[in-house]
Amino acid sequence: MAVLRALDSYDPARGSENGYIRTCARNGMISYLRRNRHECSMDEDVLEARVRDSTSEQETNADEQQEVIEIREALASLLQNLSPFEEEVLDAYLRGGGVSGAVMIMRCDRKKVDNALQRIRNKARALRGDML
Repeated sequence: MAVLRALDSYDPARGSENGYIRTCARNGMISYLRRNRHECSMDEDVLEARVRDSTSEQETNADEQQEVIEIREALASLLQNLSPFEEEVLDAYLRGGGVSGAVMIMRCDRKKVDNALQRIRNKARALRGDML
């Protein structure tokens, strides 16, 4: 979700899009891990329950609810377009807090993890283009 938000708030005058998105995604994941202090899961039922719980705990207006729906749909669309390996890498990236953590979890070459993350970013950018 941090990546999708980052794509909307990117300002070319402040640097490269790739660097900005990486920073926003990493910071979003670190914040999430710090808030929840437990292992992340890519299980759709768990994600659905977390989104439902977080939206039910807060009173949101119609605009915020629509934004949550759009983000959930975009995330679901992105997850559907990932290969099984890309899903594993994304899960390891979230659990590990970064590329180094993902490499340790995946026990594979750093370049392989970097390439998979780049493909995930490209798919997110393509998804963003479809939404505009």
